[in-house]
Amino acid sequence: METVSQLVPYLPIPALLVSLVSIGLAYISFRRTKIFQEYEYAPRLQLNEEGTELSSQSLVNTPAIRYTAEIENRGSKPVQIKSIYLDYGARDDAEKRMKYSVAGEMYLNTGQKYELEVERSWTDIAEMKERFSINQAMFFLRVSFYRPNGNLEESIRSLGGYDDSTTVYNSQRKTTLT
Repeated sequence: METVSQLVPYLPIPALLVSLVSIGLAYISFRRTKIFQEYEYAPRLQLNEEGTELSSQSLVNTPAIRYTAEIENRGSKPVQIKSIYLDYGARDDAEKRMKYSVAGEMYLNTGQKYELEVERSWTDIAEMKERFSINQAMFFLRVSFYRPNGNLEESIRSLGGYDDSTTVYNSQRKTTLT
């Protein structure tokens, strides 16, 4: 009986160790679940039926670019898209690009598709070149969307363009934006 009464003051030590181990396991479990959840609920935007037509400057009555695509939400949650733009201008300096709005704020549900169709004329290209004093017109699709945690993210896809009088084509293998 005396040995049990001598051990009673030391009982909080094993209880504390068990508590610390359980807190540690709970934290590890939380981190793993959070990482999985971020991956599982991440936006998955994909471009389907994508087509880019670049014309010659000698064909003044045809658009300089005609871009069509279908953007689809392949994720498991709806995606809030803030904006979709066709940017055109300098290849390396985003400040020297015109921003043409293709679509405004919208939601895409799981499996939902939205058709994009945009074109810019040679007059638009000439105005942009004069405004920024550049001799190139590269085209970019820019999609701004919100992640599940509320952070705004942008995805930019190069579509090709014109450098001096040479047409530049971009071949891209993947169709995903995110």
